[in-house]
Amino acid sequence: MSNNMTPNIDKIIQSLQKNTQQLDNLNEQMNDLSNSSQDLYNTIKLNKEYNDELNYLNNLSTYNTRASLIAALEQERKTIQELENENLELESAIQNHQKVLNVIMTKYREQGHLLEKLNQLEKSYEIQDDLLFERENFFQTKLNELVPLLDSVGAFDEIEIQKQDVLIQKMIEKNNKIKKLLQQQLYEE
Repeated sequence: MSNNMTPNIDKIIQSLQKNTQQLDNLNEQMNDLSNSSQDLYNTIKLNKEYNDELNYLNNLSTYNTRASLIAALEQERKTIQELENENLELESAIQNHQKVLNVIMTKYREQGHLLEKLNQLEKSYEIQDDLLFERENFFQTKLNELVPLLDSVGAFDEIEIQKQDVLIQKMIEKNNKIKKLLQQQLYEE
């Protein structure tokens, strides 16, 4: 029975190590996404400052198209505000995802350490048959608890990654629209 449990424990430990590595990779991706989000926020802030300067210069000029420029600037201001709101939502989603990943990783590590310690105890001591049977039931219970957790982590990560990819794509599209509007205004001037 001891020889049968060791491969199962080794498989569980390998699975835990693999999942911990995947969670670390996701954590790095989340950090990269957070940095990218901050860069986008800074770009939006610079665009807003640019628009304020442009509005000031527009007030000084006597162009016939002043009303159309003001309308275009107002539209840009609304678009920038929407992007800022989406940026805040994305940052909030990233922070929530980070918290969930930290909790899951902590639980994995705790269970991984527990299984490693139990595996070392099993190798170092000779155990009577009835104690071995109890330990085998314990491992099976832990395995049964771990499998749904592993499945839920994988499903949760897929859903969160898809949501974040959609949000990023929307932000890129809106950012491109703002760039086009700014370029059009620069050419019109």
